[in-house]
Amino acid sequence: MEFAELIKTTRVDNVILRRQSSSLVEGTLCLTSHHLIFSSRVSEKDELMLLYMAIEDVQKKIAGYNGTINIICKDFTSFKLRIPGAENCLNVAASIEALSTLENQTWYYPFFHRLDFIITENGWDAFSPEVELKNLIDGSDSWRICSLNNEFKVRPFPCKY
Repeated sequence: MEFAELIKTTRVDNVILRRQSSSLVEGTLCLTSHHLIFSSRVSEKDELMLLYMAIEDVQKKIAGYNGTINIICKDFTSFKLRIPGAENCLNVAASIEALSTLENQTWYYPFFHRLDFIITENGWDAFSPEVELKNLIDGSDSWRICSLNNEFKVRPFPCKY
């Protein structure tokens, strides 16, 4: 599936973000295939990167030339985006609605993401823990290797499941 078909407007400038307990922040809103990204380009704390699958509800309201989108997330956080241009607002809202309600779970980010490189080596063999420990403890008797829990059967306290 090509997500580009679902994104009607990829970028909108002069968007105003209002979070639940903060002031208004002006910035740029970008829609990618799996994330909604807002950046004020002034401060990193005024950035927002949200996976579409975290969105529970999208409400849109058009008032004159501008539109407002209220986004409610699955963790009960919410925020509002004031978007210049009614058409931009409708396009962004439609794109967010479409991308946050995909039918097939394998279309979501962790499953759909394809690596753009070939894995050439096994990462588990990238280094030897014994050699790294030897480098760490060189000249010290305070460290040692213990093979007591090699099979991961020993628990520090009983689990009550």
